[in-house]
Amino acid sequence: MNMKKLIYPALFLAATAFVVGCKGKKEAAKPAGETEVIVPCSGPDYFTTNKVFRSNSIGESSDQVASKKKALSNARAELAASISTTVKAVTDNYLNSREMNNRE
Repeated sequence: MNMKKLIYPALFLAATAFVVGCKGKKEAAKPAGETEVIVPCSGPDYFTTNKVFRSNSIGESSDQVASKKKALSNARAELAASISTTVKAVTDNYLNSREMNNRE
């Protein structure tokens, strides 16, 4: 028998077993003495999409009012950066398309 005919199926079976074996969805155990922090207004429902810009952030302070101000400031800065990047990309694409049309 040809050696290549034996190696390829063996590699395929090994790769399949590896992928199937790694598919488990076990939750990670929390280290002792630590608690899980649930962040409000976060997760996939609050990500930017092609229809809306969204942003969220966390502010840390011993004063609750100060932490809310920090979070709002960080979220606004992230939102502004996202909008700026998108506007720049759209502007560059528009200018490039105009230049190509003028060349033709």
